[in-house]
Amino acid sequence: MGLIIKTQEVRPRNFMVTLDGRLDTLTYAQLDSTLKMIFLSPVQSLQLDFGLLSYISSMGLRSIMMAAKQARAKGARLTVVRPQPQVLAVLEIGRALPTESVFASVAEADRYLDHIQKEELAKQGGNEPSIQF
Repeated sequence: MGLIIKTQEVRPRNFMVTLDGRLDTLTYAQLDSTLKMIFLSPVQSLQLDFGLLSYISSMGLRSIMMAAKQARAKGARLTVVRPQPQVLAVLEIGRALPTESVFASVAEADRYLDHIQKEELAKQGGNEPSIQF
């Protein structure tokens, strides 16, 4: 099985990338290419949905670590949601991401990102903007 990548801009400058299949030596370049295109534009957050990712190799781990580095350089937050137990084990062993960047669900990650943004607004003394969907 290969890798299917779906990309969505869920809000302006906030991207969700869903991976389905195997992230390994045969497929990591697909993810690298997708992430390169995302990071060419302004990015506030990047969420990687691993709910359908069944396998990750060392090359896949490298791609995730490079994405984290690019996100930091852009001042963006990178989070991983819904990792399968075997993928989570590899992320933990490889220490690819800080543990506060990995979430069991999209809702949990959204609550975290909302909290971070509210803290930043409070630091700046700004009011929370109203956003309607």
